[in-house]
Amino acid sequence: MEAHIFKKGVLFIFVMLNFLVLNRCSLKDDCYDQDCVCNWRLFQNMRFITCSHLSTFPSLNYSRFVAEPFVYVLDFSSGNRFFSLPANAFANISIETIKLSKSNLNWIHRETFARVVNLKTLFLDSNYLDSFDWLNPVDFSSLITLKIDNNRIRSIDRICLLLPSLNNLYLTYNNISSIDKIHMLKQLKFLAIDSNQIISNGASMENLTNLGFVYASRI
Repeated sequence: MEAHIFKKGVLFIFVMLNFLVLNRCSLKDDCYDQDCVCNWRLFQNMRFITCSHLSTFPSLNYSRFVAEPFVYVLDFSSGNRFFSLPANAFANISIETIKLSKSNLNWIHRETFARVVNLKTLFLDSNYLDSFDWLNPVDFSSLITLKIDNNRIRSIDRICLLLPSLNNLYLTYNNISSIDKIHMLKQLKFLAIDSNQIISNGASMENLTNLGFVYASRI
């Protein structure tokens, strides 16, 4: 009995360690209040970095990412005030998911995502972006999911022309008036375009044979 309890205790400690912060680094130069921090943690073979309460995009040491066989998630969606993103912010690192939701972004450098490796999911929702001028197809060749709800996007033509391999696209609560070119996203499986100003769509989605779900109740 005691041995059984001991084993359960060891297992519990092991599981809890997966939630512990592996490295906690305070970034005083990039902070706007005392809660500013970046946490590293490991959970179910996935390494997470979560940064909060930053006023500028941090210069983190990503070198350890390349050498370690994990799925990486960078989460900057916790109360940051970036306003803009610099060039080469994610250069030469393998990151599967980047979350930049609610970061007060209104501008992204054309080379912010230059040379990022293996990016599959990008969250840019709840910001102040109005265009895709920053979009370079070379940097997003592996992108599957783009979430950019609740911004000020007016046109999605650039997405349709440059990201034909997208599977999931979230565009609700923007200022989009036309989706005439959306038929070019032939791999699209999920589309959320609710709460826009669509005045022209015609038969633009008829050729999207892979599309399984469209959320467009109020366009």
